[in-house]
Amino acid sequence: VTVDGEKMSKSKGNMIPLREMPERFCVDAARFTILNGGESLDDPNWDSTFATAFKQKLNGFFDFVLEHYGKGSHEKRLIDEWMLSRLHSCVKEGTLFMEETLFRSASQEIFFTLQQDVKWYLRRTNNSPNKKVLDEVLDAQLIMLSVFCPFVCEELWEKLGKKGFVSTAVWPAV
Repeated sequence: VTVDGEKMSKSKGNMIPLREMPERFCVDAARFTILNGGESLDDPNWDSTFATAFKQKLNGFFDFVLEHYGKGSHEKRLIDEWMLSRLHSCVKEGTLFMEETLFRSASQEIFFTLQQDVKWYLRRTNNSPNKKVLDEVLDAQLIMLSVFCPFVCEELWEKLGKKGFVSTAVWPAV
């Protein structure tokens, strides 16, 4: 394991005790950073800058979901079909990456790529998306993201009034 690109060792002083991670980065950001730190036979790398930045991204995601969930119009437009197509592409790719234990690729697809697509969709709809489409996308993203960030996703799931646990919800299908 490397820490910020250097071999981890006591003599270099770059050790991060597991007990300190939740306080410094939050549990979900630390978990996401660990799963994002390496792929396949690569040596895993802990990136403190990424963990700190991701903590802020998670807070932003939390607020974003609460702000946009259940809101929008009932009008069906062509752009809504595009968003559903992007969602299904993400589900397909994310599922494939998870099955191959390519967790970095899966996390990038499920969190970053899908969020980028959602923001593009909102811009194209002048922040008036189809309510049903956006809710479907956010539900699917929460379910898939719960593998990486269980605490944030469970909290959001409850705040959205969903029954049961997000971690036991059925994985989205294409």
